[in-house]
Amino acid sequence: MAQAPASPTPQLEIHAVDGGPFPTEDAARQSMNGTLPPNDEILPYVGDPESSSGASYYVIERSSIVTGSDFRSAEPGVNSNTGQRTVNFTLSGEAGDKFLAYTSANIGKAMAVVMGGSVRSVAVIKGAIRDHGLIEGYFSDDELMKLAGMLAAQPSPATQTPPAIQTSPSGHPNNPYWMDHDKQLLVDFGGLAHFKEANAMLAAPKPGEDRVVFMGDSITQGWKLDESFPGKPYINRGIGGQTTPQMLVRFRQDVIDLKPKVVVILAGINDIAGNTGPMTLEQTEGNIASMAELARANEIRVVLCSVLPAFDFPWAPGLTPAPKVLEVNAWMKQYAADKGDVYVDYYSAMKDDRGGLPPTLSKDGVHPLPAGYAIMTPLAEAGIEKALK
Repeated sequence: MAQAPASPTPQLEIHAVDGGPFPTEDAARQSMNGTLPPNDEILPYVGDPESSSGASYYVIERSSIVTGSDFRSAEPGVNSNTGQRTVNFTLSGEAGDKFLAYTSANIGKAMAVVMGGSVRSVAVIKGAIRDHGLIEGYFSDDELMKLAGMLAAQPSPATQTPPAIQTSPSGHPNNPYWMDHDKQLLVDFGGLAHFKEANAMLAAPKPGEDRVVFMGDSITQGWKLDESFPGKPYINRGIGGQTTPQMLVRFRQDVIDLKPKVVVILAGINDIAGNTGPMTLEQTEGNIASMAELARANEIRVVLCSVLPAFDFPWAPGLTPAPKVLEVNAWMKQYAADKGDVYVDYYSAMKDDRGGLPPTLSKDGVHPLPAGYAIMTPLAEAGIEKALK
């Protein structure tokens, strides 16, 4: 992974993108008819040195949408799918309102994350965003250390070690991410606010449209459905860290009310990890069954996906999830057969000899790499086609 040069006073900002990427600064300037508008500037993109595309440049607006003082918190991490650094951020109230207004009015346009005079990440706005989100890009450990006010830099992805001893009252790692997670459980257990604006902006299905909603946790959230299923009317409703009781709370809002023909449910791994407290496998199975029953009652066809293999959890080590995953999957396969639902078996196609995910498919043993999603994609597509028949 590329490591950007350290900045003595890192300032994280989000800007509107007016053009790019371009191979050279001259090409960027020519795209503006040879003259750069006063409110624009050309910045280099700090990317992966192993990329075959080489250096690139973006034209961005000088005035920022979000500036450093707007951030209330910034928790650094690593995206196990890409190996890039991440920043899980929250904005102050006024900045959150401004960001919501901007993203609501500019869906389909691009934003750039800028630090130290260079672009670190570019993303297309796919829905309204209020006061929290996840930035993925190329940052140095030193930058993220200073940005988050940490005392020591995060380890690199290749040598990342499990979290420190769990010392918070909930039993989760005592860091800002899990503190915010646990606080969220008190104010919005199901995460109903997460997709509220996006759902409101989503049009009803067109006549003959085979709309599909993918319901799940971070494994679903990290799945780039538009790339895996180009041109398909598939909607991602995954929220990182969620358990089946949380998904059940938001199932009507995030699935039924969107009027899909099919729902693809991938859930259960965070139950085993205890993200919302200890759960029995029977409770997990009951919540999955309840979601399936709600779908069928609303004439939505159900695709139940096996829980992915997991040998251990980086954030909750020592829970021996592998045999529990097997047990839930065995129940799910039989339940789907009994109820006439479709069962998609990711597990058998992805497991290693330990009953976990191999390093070729996952960096942290839980979240798939692109190679993992490449295995899942045709299996999911076949399951959806079967459900639609």
